[in-house]
Amino acid sequence: RQSVKELNALSTQLLKVNQELNRKTSILDQPPSMLDQRDAILRDMSALVKLGVTELPSGQVIVNLGGSGRGFEIVTPTASKDIAIFSSDKTGGTDLRLILDPYGAKRPLPGAPGGSIGGAMAFRSEVLRPVRVGLDHLASSFAKEANQVHRSGLDAEGDFGGDLFRTSTSFVANLDTANGAVSAWAKVTDPAVAPTEALEFIYREATQSWDVLNLLTRERLGAISSGEDQPFMGMSITLAGEPENGDVVIFHTEDRPARTFEVLIKDIDRVAAAATMRQTPGSANTSGAEASLELVPEDEQPKGFQYGYALSNEGTTQTRQDVTIKAGGQRPAIQVAKGTLGAQVLFDIQSDSDQQIQVLTREGVHVASSTGASLSLAEQTSLLLRENGFGEGMYSDLYLNKTDEDAYLDTTVRFGISSSAKTVTNPTVDPDTGLITQVTYTESAFIGSKKVVATLNSGETQTLVADGAVNFSNTYYDPGDATADANGYVEQTIALDALTLGENKRLSAAMMADYFNEEFKALTANNVVASAFNEVRAQEIDPTLTLTIGGGDTPPVAINYAVNATVGEMIQAINAVSGQTNVRAGWFGETGIVLTNTTGHEGENIMLGRADGESGLTSLGLVSGAYEGTYRIAAAGEEVVSNVFSTATQTLNESAGFSITLTRFDWDSRDDLDDPPPYTVNIEDDADTP
Repeated sequence: RQSVKELNALSTQLLKVNQELNRKTSILDQPPSMLDQRDAILRDMSALVKLGVTELPSGQVIVNLGGSGRGFEIVTPTASKDIAIFSSDKTGGTDLRLILDPYGAKRPLPGAPGGSIGGAMAFRSEVLRPVRVGLDHLASSFAKEANQVHRSGLDAEGDFGGDLFRTSTSFVANLDTANGAVSAWAKVTDPAVAPTEALEFIYREATQSWDVLNLLTRERLGAISSGEDQPFMGMSITLAGEPENGDVVIFHTEDRPARTFEVLIKDIDRVAAAATMRQTPGSANTSGAEASLELVPEDEQPKGFQYGYALSNEGTTQTRQDVTIKAGGQRPAIQVAKGTLGAQVLFDIQSDSDQQIQVLTREGVHVASSTGASLSLAEQTSLLLRENGFGEGMYSDLYLNKTDEDAYLDTTVRFGISSSAKTVTNPTVDPDTGLITQVTYTESAFIGSKKVVATLNSGETQTLVADGAVNFSNTYYDPGDATADANGYVEQTIALDALTLGENKRLSAAMMADYFNEEFKALTANNVVASAFNEVRAQEIDPTLTLTIGGGDTPPVAINYAVNATVGEMIQAINAVSGQTNVRAGWFGETGIVLTNTTGHEGENIMLGRADGESGLTSLGLVSGAYEGTYRIAAAGEEVVSNVFSTATQTLNESAGFSITLTRFDWDSRDDLDDPPPYTVNIEDDADTP
């Protein structure tokens, strides 16, 4: 804190020197002693933090914290801004941050400012942090493992033991850096998974979601939507209200495992130190029969599968863990334990891989196959071995790829990906009264892709997906359809045509969306739409470097700006040529830039480069190359309740009549339909009640 006070004092001194230098228009006319004083102050400031200095013709200077062009001006010819140390953790200061203009704009500064101030902050994050995190992990892991052992034992009263130790983690929200009407709180639901360090939530208006970062390491942990009780890393997060773009909410730890470690059992008779297996003769026994009990040695106990990553349910907890599995044709890769419910296994297999997925039971029943074919005799002989964990049973393909009641134990195994509509409830804050009400709506089913790799085909047309290799099915509600089931639902399935990539074409999310939309025309009820999106975020802006931008198949266009351009000026320069690049720029937080496609080009690849044509770092802090987008397949036109009358006399339009005009969104693309006028529904006066 003393170093920060010293930096603020030097900034004030430098401002006074700038004001004195303002008397002359040329540095050649300035008193040498005044310039020496300016340089001495700058040297003292640079020992405290990393600076970017811009010298004006008069000899006055503009000082940016972190480097030139960063936009964090602490001294200008006419003003200086203070820096303050800020922490939302009032007890331990575990999340120290630097704030520019603490009594004004409150702009967060970079986490590594350099100099002695940066060194002190790095000591906290690089030396103290690992110790604190290690202690928390030790406390929570020891409590978890000890409790698991203790619960399996018997106490002095013959009862099973309970938890012996307890740790807890809790978070408190800080809204000092949020400008919107936001309410926030967090509840830890799974202490074993929940983080123990401060979290930073940044609102992105473009995606209507909150980016989640570790406040100390700046590692991005994921993203969540606004709303109540959103699950995230063993926590239930509520972020409600009307946030503004760039709003920051800090959750710091109030309780930590190492700080809250406690012994729960005070009565020594409740310590469960006895084994759970014992024999007691019945009181009504008339014979002298005796019984004995002994454990079977571990090496003699029957084994299940020796190989493969095991999946099982732990209570009602839903978990996800990404692991790398070395698969082979000689032994199991994944085990699904008996009694596991609703298991979903997601495989990330390369498009040119020849891997197959086979699902078998320990008794040799072949349940499912990604190829649809039975195992050959040679495959059976090499796979169904006792040393691989299989039992005495013989191979059987009686239930192979069967569904519903014909499937093995009536359990259908499917290959593919699926999604269904779900009901979502989010709180909303009345800006006038501040009251929170719950709004419930139906979120349509959708499937989202990963980033589509921008594969360039430099040869002849390639077939990426063979004709008929993929089926698409969707279910929708239409009780009037002759094929509807007893509940009024209709299921339709189509085989997709081949997906090809033309000569000198580069694959993109936009191309995938166009392909799917063309295929969906074959659906009897075309209520499915594919859309594409691409967004490139940049934070390390350096206008001293060059930049070219191209979108889709458009050639790269050079972006013109000054070497001392601000972030806002660079955004203007990019948007000035968006008609040529099909790419627009906007603000990303306080200091970053986000690139998106212009209307009509959504999901196209965004190509970044340098003016010299060489590969390397561009002025956006990103390396040259193709930046890919994602696509999304979603249900459209589903009948959902968007609003609900609260009383039998409530009116929708204050009793005044109105009309609703309906036109199919895909009319121009449907060759199988006539072109009648739009449909109009007329609501008469006083008829807008339930």
